[in-house]
Amino acid sequence: MTYNSTSEIKKDFQIDSDSLEVIRDSVNAVRINTHPDKTNGEFPDENIKELYYKANSAIEYLDGIKSNQSLIVVEKMTDLMKVVTELIPANRQNSLEQNLDSKISFAISTFRSKMFLPKISLTAITAVVTFLFLFPGQIKDNPTLSHFINPTSSFFAIVWFSLLLYSGLFWMMTFNNEEKSKKKLMLLKVDSVQNRIFENFMERHLTDDKFKKDELTHFIYESCMGNRLGELHRSEGLNLITTRLFGSEIITMEIAQNIAELIISRGEKNKVIEKLSINTLSDTYELKNYR
Repeated sequence: MTYNSTSEIKKDFQIDSDSLEVIRDSVNAVRINTHPDKTNGEFPDENIKELYYKANSAIEYLDGIKSNQSLIVVEKMTDLMKVVTELIPANRQNSLEQNLDSKISFAISTFRSKMFLPKISLTAITAVVTFLFLFPGQIKDNPTLSHFINPTSSFFAIVWFSLLLYSGLFWMMTFNNEEKSKKKLMLLKVDSVQNRIFENFMERHLTDDKFKKDELTHFIYESCMGNRLGELHRSEGLNLITTRLFGSEIITMEIAQNIAELIISRGEKNKVIEKLSINTLSDTYELKNYR
């Protein structure tokens, strides 16, 4: 007899438990008790013989279920390991992107141009001259200052108007350039911009398809400081990406390193960059089938 379900086995052998182990132990006990070795190698009657073969068939079915369950568990574990392995690079990529976003946002929020002090100084001088122009009596009451400054003269009016004009233009120019610099810094988070940086790095520095992470990091940082990011056979490279404004530095070495790690991580994910097993302080990589 061939069994197709545990319910058939439970019914034939009058077993109440749903546990495969309990069912198998109960059936195995029947098989042992009906084994022909207990009766000199022969079955006492046909009923005992039939019961023995039923028990044997039931155990074969139960062992098959157990084997299949083990196989399913192994397959599920293999699939799980595969999913975890695939998630590790993705999680690292997401972590690097979030880290870069945080650092760039912080750099933008704390950005201060080196022209900040001149801008404030010019504004203060303009405010003082404006006050004297509007209230000339303040100078007349001071015999020392009135000897050098005449707020009612046409020359003073020209100076005041010039300061007012230059101060306004200076504020507009610095504000506009600061906003442009901040927006262009945000471009460093874009994949296509990072790809261009890496292509620029390869063209300028790679000779044997090998490079260190530190080399890429310093290239990104120095390119920012030299206003050369994005410049690749294009005269408008400075207009593509610039992180300097009147000598202001809004990119840090940390941001440069984060960008380098992002580029390398994406390259490893796409199997165009491979880490070499070389004992150095800085990780060394090699290009593989990069086009």
